[in-house]
Amino acid sequence: FLAFALFGASTPFIQVPMSTIYQEITPQDVRGRVFALRFTVSTFLSPVSTPLVGIWLDSLGSTAVLLMLAGGLGTVSLAALSTPTIRDA
Repeated sequence: FLAFALFGASTPFIQVPMSTIYQEITPQDVRGRVFALRFTVSTFLSPVSTPLVGIWLDSLGSTAVLLMLAGGLGTVSLAALSTPTIRDA
């Protein structure tokens, strides 16, 4: 229960800055389309990622899966930091 509570409490600290960055770097004339695409992709990936991670956990073990997910998050974070538009937003 505590993990879910902490996850829920931390969500605004991630979503608000991310939405702000999207609003600042996206041209106004396509902003609605970009937000709609972002919502559609995240809505689609939620039910896909859960069984996929379950399969990975069964076949690879929790340590390997957590390392893979951390590596992916680190890679995306470094890519975002190396992009001037995102870094300077």
